[in-house]
Amino acid sequence: MADYATARQTKIYYTDELLERFPQIVSIAPQLEYEDGRLTGNSIIRIGILCTSEVELQNIGIPEYLPAISETGIAISGETVQILLDIEGPIEFLQNSARLRPCPGGFSIGNANEIGSGTFGGLVAIDGGDFDQILSNNHVIARDNAGAIGEIIIQPGSGGGDGGATPNDDIATLNRFVEVSLDLPNEVDCALATVINVNDVSRNVQNIGIPAGVSDAVVGDEVRKSGRTTMLTNGEILSTDATITVNFGGGNARFDNQLQHNLGLMDGDSGSLVFLRNSLIVVGLNFAADNTTPGIGYANKIQRVFYSLESAARTLTVDGCPVDAEAVKVSF
Repeated sequence: MADYATARQTKIYYTDELLERFPQIVSIAPQLEYEDGRLTGNSIIRIGILCTSEVELQNIGIPEYLPAISETGIAISGETVQILLDIEGPIEFLQNSARLRPCPGGFSIGNANEIGSGTFGGLVAIDGGDFDQILSNNHVIARDNAGAIGEIIIQPGSGGGDGGATPNDDIATLNRFVEVSLDLPNEVDCALATVINVNDVSRNVQNIGIPAGVSDAVVGDEVRKSGRTTMLTNGEILSTDATITVNFGGGNARFDNQLQHNLGLMDGDSGSLVFLRNSLIVVGLNFAADNTTPGIGYANKIQRVFYSLESAARTLTVDGCPVDAEAVKVSF
């Protein structure tokens, strides 16, 4: 019987090998094991497989157990971690309804230069200044790395029948984002946009409140989110170290160190914030979901989002050349 720390370390140790040997894998995550809705005291590694039948799933060839690995990276004699295989559809970035002024977090937003909608996560401040920065995903407001600083952001977005269009729905301009790599593992899919008129936005996140700070999540934490499509939903953190592959800009991007939860995300919820259920503390930024397995979604860890945006080493200029951005401090 493995504890969560052992399952997590074992997952980390074998992830690269598993992804190389089994290209059908779309997610790998250590999880607490449940039986009849109750914790068993055991932890497992759940692996999501892109396939269509149980027969195909069982013929993949992934072992039922992996040798357990200690925190020092050494195999633990006589101990194993159980592997649970599940059928999983392609994991997709959540694409994305009403125009609202002032607009709170949780509502539709998008880049004026493409057809699409995601979620306005919430407002943050830079260097202790005004709360005039909209936080969302790269793929929602920065056009999958193709965005130019200064591009117009609209509310609502233009996808899914939301009907947003420039100039009547202009709300912000793209400020900075972290590029998503197709060659190296990523941790975040995030971007900031500077509000044009601060009277057009609100720090409140619809049905939740004003974010009060950030923290790391732990497995079992009860959480909630407010998103463009599914609005207010509740769930719990299933894993704090998921690895997934996502289609991004025509290629496949790998994300490590992700939160896995069951908040029931759907298309349009990308960019929404993950809050602890009974507080206003934010732990994650939603960006992807498995649209085949009901409820399962993925979020960047919010402290990694802030760190990455603060250094913002990979923003783009108007002509597409990478530049180093000035380091800043981001806060709710």
